[in-house]
Amino acid sequence: GVFTEKEKAVLNPLYSSAEEFFGFLDKWLESNPGAKLLVSVRHGESASNLFHYTQTYDSYSPLTFLGLRQRNAMRKFLKKLGIHFDRHITSDLERAYETLKPSAKQEGKKPEILRRFREALIIPFSQRLEQFKADPEAFEMEGYSGKKVKKYLRLFIDEIMQRPDKKVIVATHGMTLLLMLLEIFNIAYIKYNSIFAKLGNSPYLGITVLSYEPKSNKWQLLV
Repeated sequence: GVFTEKEKAVLNPLYSSAEEFFGFLDKWLESNPGAKLLVSVRHGESASNLFHYTQTYDSYSPLTFLGLRQRNAMRKFLKKLGIHFDRHITSDLERAYETLKPSAKQEGKKPEILRRFREALIIPFSQRLEQFKADPEAFEMEGYSGKKVKKYLRLFIDEIMQRPDKKVIVATHGMTLLLMLLEIFNIAYIKYNSIFAKLGNSPYLGITVLSYEPKSNKWQLLV
């Protein structure tokens, strides 16, 4: 599917980088006192990324030495900013959990595990990737249901909108992050190829920031 002009517009980030946005964070919060922030982070580099194998749901893919350095750099970055999150949420896959764990720990918290943020397991990769990209909502395999992912992403987004929490951080995966953006902006999942072409796959520890303004019931992509 091809984006409409309106869909293209909502997927244009307001800031060029997380560093730029967080540099204006205090002023932004002053100007948007009722807004909520949803920060999504892709996991750090893991063994499956380094050695190019597909991690299954019952096997481990620990963070590499670089992945550990990346997560520690994120922890220090968030500490330096002085930003505190009401909730720390992660998928049930090791690489995402271990990425967020130190940042949650420095706030005296443990990450909440939500299975809905896991990544689709695509085996054999070359054949099934095209099936997934054509319609992620219809994609089904053992341990993963596109329809359930959509359902529970919607429940999570509605929860963010309704709960009093002002700042939430989620550690997830590249494909799942793009699906979340489609869901937030009510864009059909058959346009996955279009969002991938526009935004690409988030880099390791790539940070995506969204805001939600309850008064106007409006989401905005900040980073």
